[in-house]
Amino acid sequence: GGVHAGGLAGYLSGGSVERSYSTGKVSGKANAIPDSTSAGGLAGIANHATIANSFSGAYVEVAASKNMYAGGLVGSLGNGEIRNSYAMGMVSNQTASGLYYLQAAGLAAFSIHSNIVNTYAAGHVDDSNADGTLFALFNGLIVKIAGSSSVSGSYFDRLTTGQTVGIGASDGPDQSGAVGKSTAEMRDPSTYVGWNFEEVWALHPSINDGYPYLRPVILTTGLADGVKSELYSLRLEAFDGAGGGIDWSASGLPEGLALDASGMLHGTPRETGAYDVAITARDAGGATASATLRLTVAERAPEIADFGIGPGKAFGTTSVTAEPADSEHAFAYMLDDVGAERPLLGEGLPEDAVAYTLGRDIPGASPGHFLTMYEIDASARMRAWQS
Repeated sequence: GGVHAGGLAGYLSGGSVERSYSTGKVSGKANAIPDSTSAGGLAGIANHATIANSFSGAYVEVAASKNMYAGGLVGSLGNGEIRNSYAMGMVSNQTASGLYYLQAAGLAAFSIHSNIVNTYAAGHVDDSNADGTLFALFNGLIVKIAGSSSVSGSYFDRLTTGQTVGIGASDGPDQSGAVGKSTAEMRDPSTYVGWNFEEVWALHPSINDGYPYLRPVILTTGLADGVKSELYSLRLEAFDGAGGGIDWSASGLPEGLALDASGMLHGTPRETGAYDVAITARDAGGATASATLRLTVAERAPEIADFGIGPGKAFGTTSVTAEPADSEHAFAYMLDDVGAERPLLGEGLPEDAVAYTLGRDIPGASPGHFLTMYEIDASARMRAWQS
């Protein structure tokens, strides 16, 4: 990292981070001692941004400077929001020379004009490297909140963070929204007043060391159309807050298609139609997410009946004969250097197609050209083709 270091962004300005996470190590690096440095598991600085349904397990180390801000999730937060998120990684600082200021906390070092809702911190806040500071502040959740900031429904582990105070300082906002608990209490869902353990959070003793984690969410919002008798393959995507892999299942698929446990929807559909597919994603802790997505299976247009092609009456022309499937059907053609793909039954006529009367001359035909003939109904929808 650099002066401002984060697992996803050093400096996040605007926008949002949702259903994201970081692991490993976030370490700031300053070529020369700057006035200020920050580091966080997801972002060093987040201004006018929202972080939601996200977490970090990364070890955070802020670079040396005159003013250091280190947080398990965000170093410094301004005019933004953190919601339904947590940090589990250790928070520390590099050694600075001379006099300096240091703020470090389990979730965020500093918050101004921001809302922090339903969060927790359980990573150790290292307060052992503060020699030479003018002042050093270490807290379980946040060091300081200012302006119109608010903190609600948030917790920190007093034992693992090594801290007894959730918010160290405030320029006015209420500090009661950061509550310290024992490790056993942090693993008890009744601790988290107002949290949604049906749709957002989950608990399992073997996941996330027994602390709350984020439930799975199916990220795939639509299924690509399929074609009868043609291979189909689509990878489904999900947010896996448990980190142990997703087990997929589905019902309502057309014959010939299957969804395997890894999330690959594949096969060769044997029937056309529109299918409402019920999809379930189950994480390593047994928490599930579900979605119903529409899958449409079309079919290719058949070949034109009794299709025949031969020389036209005029030199350099060709003509076509055929037997229309219906007396109201009409024909159109395209003549170009590239053969056309077989169209889907019922799709619209290409814009460049030219209306054609069977038996008439088609000018411009020459070796190397491809002639594509379309049979369409009264609504100009594809009924058959030949190329």
